[in-house]
Amino acid sequence: MSETQHEMEKISQIIQTGQSFLVVAHKSVDADAYGSSMAMYFYLKNLGKYVEVVNELPPTLLFSFL
Repeated sequence: MSETQHEMEKISQIIQTGQSFLVVAHKSVDADAYGSSMAMYFYLKNLGKYVEVVNELPPTLLFSFL
């Protein structure tokens, strides 16, 4: 098993066994970070997990719909 496959297995195990998750993005959040955060939020919610998304600042007006 490659290093990448091993890491993916560990991540999968954490998602399967975890019940609650905190999703954060990098400092000075941009559109990609907001989109990635929301994608992870919806993925985990669809698995029945409790999820909170927290970023350094609230979305700007341009991204407020997220």
